[in-house]
Amino acid sequence: MRDQKNSVKKTIMSKRAEYGLTRDVPCSEQENKTYSEMLKNGETLPEGVFPYSYTDGTKSDSAFYVLGDEPTDAEISEFLKYKELELLSTIKNCVVFFTVMAIIGIIAGIIIGLGIH
Repeated sequence: MRDQKNSVKKTIMSKRAEYGLTRDVPCSEQENKTYSEMLKNGETLPEGVFPYSYTDGTKSDSAFYVLGDEPTDAEISEFLKYKELELLSTIKNCVVFFTVMAIIGIIAGIIIGLGIH
């Protein structure tokens, strides 16, 4: 049961990170040196400390961050509302595009139909 809770918590944390709902707090130079030495010695990082990831997928061995305060439920709700508005705008733009394309197709069909006779 405990493993399931940890698995759920990890999944939630990874989704929050994926959607930008976490706050990363950079470690100090001294902490970075300490964590870098730990990695060189084959030790694991303390819980809640993560290496920065680069866009190519590699991870830094000299720069680390910890997760700061988690966003409140109100902040998450506000974020989700903005995301919903963004997605609705995208759907609206797609509907407009395909409607215009259908109208152009109908008009072209009528013109071609009249031109054949």
